[in-house]
Amino acid sequence: MTQRMIILPPAVRDHMRASNAVRTDEGMRAMFGISYNTWKRIDGGDPIRASLASRLLSRMGFGEEKL
Repeated sequence: MTQRMIILPPAVRDHMRASNAVRTDEGMRAMFGISYNTWKRIDGGDPIRASLASRLLSRMGFGEEKL
């Protein structure tokens, strides 16, 4: 089974950078519900699973139109 992968738009990454001063595994889990490794992929512009992106955007209050 192949997972659909997407790259989050720069505006979402910028919002995440501005929202989180603590860039540790604990800080990322508390703020966004993601691991530090996932954050590094997002911050680097690498693709993440579409299902993860959907959950993340929902937690952040964005709709899927940001994808």
